[in-house]
Amino acid sequence: MIGLPVQVDNSGYLTLFDNAVENTLFSFGENGSYIQEEMLTPGNGYWLRMTDEYVQDFSGEQISEVTVNLVEGWNLISGISYPINVDAVIDPDGLLIPNTIYEYFGGGYVTVSSIGPGKGYWVRSLGNGTISIVFER
Repeated sequence: MIGLPVQVDNSGYLTLFDNAVENTLFSFGENGSYIQEEMLTPGNGYWLRMTDEYVQDFSGEQISEVTVNLVEGWNLISGISYPINVDAVIDPDGLLIPNTIYEYFGGGYVTVSSIGPGKGYWVRSLGNGTISIVFER
């Protein structure tokens, strides 16, 4: 599960990831289905299949704030260019269900205490609305 941690000129997944398998980038739609994508958008999380495990470096303008649209139920999101504690996520409408932010790790899902750059996360929401992920200097 991945996310876009910086602003780039070309956010096409085949440009960003050297070992991406073609036609395997998917976001998660509000109707509960996966949507095949070509480009990554900051704040959205994605599934992407790679030919092998590796670390991808990104260059671009850092993202210090993103507003993420949520729908009731499960959402696939990503963070910004900096790690942010989940308790620091701005959730004015109380949409996030406590302890329901997960990353895919070691073949399964684990709850997280922070949202890191470049990763995708499952988040469960009580309803429709927005949250903000902001880096406070």
